[in-house]
Amino acid sequence: MFDVVGRTVVVDEKHMDAVTGLSASGPAYIYIIIESLAEAGVKVGLPRDIATLLAAQTTMGAARVVLETGDHPALLKDAVTTPAGCTVDGIMELEEGKLRVTLIKAVVKSGATGQRAGVCRTLTVGWQRRILKYYLPSLVERLLYKRRKQWQVSLADATNFQQSTNRIWRKAASFSLSC
Repeated sequence: MFDVVGRTVVVDEKHMDAVTGLSASGPAYIYIIIESLAEAGVKVGLPRDIATLLAAQTTMGAARVVLETGDHPALLKDAVTTPAGCTVDGIMELEEGKLRVTLIKAVVKSGATGQRAGVCRTLTVGWQRRILKYYLPSLVERLLYKRRKQWQVSLADATNFQQSTNRIWRKAASFSLSC
């Protein structure tokens, strides 16, 4: 069912706290990175709306390349880094600021907090609703964006989408998955 809103994986229960630390908390970390990149764009003279768009598109594009190629991110980073170029200078600043270590610590801490709180022992209807609340808007955005690109969204499309959304909610409420 969750394949409707993105890729899903099945993991053993022993990995659920790690999934919480990485995947459930990860969007917040990525938003901070996008916000920081956008602020940097403003700092170097770009209008805020353009800087935010470029930061978000850069993040989305990089993620898409990782998913589509299956290559390790380090290989992809090396492929876009020119020796003695501007990218390597920027990477040196990131390493000096300990971005890599800080992100790793954030995931570890978030997973440990989830473990102490017993956050994910059973995927209840409440959790299913939270998942749909956060991932469904991106699904809506993708569907509407694709429609707008192809042809104008009609009232019938909106009605069909509402009916599909209601079916998803009914399915989410009808079962509880053990984590």
